[in-house]
Amino acid sequence: MALFLPHRCWLLTAREGVSIEESAWPIEMDGVNWNLLEEPENQAVLAGGCDVEALRADPRVVSIDPVWVFTSEDPVELPEEHGGRYEQVCAGSSLISTDRDLALRDLARVAEPVRQLLEVCAAGPAVARPLARRVLDGDLEALAVLADALEEAGDPLAGGVRALI
Repeated sequence: MALFLPHRCWLLTAREGVSIEESAWPIEMDGVNWNLLEEPENQAVLAGGCDVEALRADPRVVSIDPVWVFTSEDPVELPEEHGGRYEQVCAGSSLISTDRDLALRDLARVAEPVRQLLEVCAAGPAVARPLARRVLDGDLEALAVLADALEEAGDPLAGGVRALI
């Protein structure tokens, strides 16, 4: 079983009337724009690894905010009930959230490993809680230490976490 976490991306919002697709930008948008939004035309979800500093200086840019995303192309289903922004374009569907914890709760509805890690964060052994949070924050090297801590505490979720390693 593998652990899937939401992608950290950027939500670019340009001034009203500025089309992301039809404008020249200080960075190359091909391969950076995930093309998850058709409307509004002044917004785009950009890859998390993209250097947005040049965009911040552009006078057409209103904001660049972190978002967490998972899509119909990822190895999980999108939950029917969710708190994130649901978008559907010809290439597929996505959930976009400006709140990482909300994205994780949405993901936990369809991904048992994420549900278990959130359970450890909320009610697991005290020593394991910060380790589970580190894993949910993307530190996958903490999985082994978390599994050890859960096993030492006799927690029934230890086996499920160990299977993620």
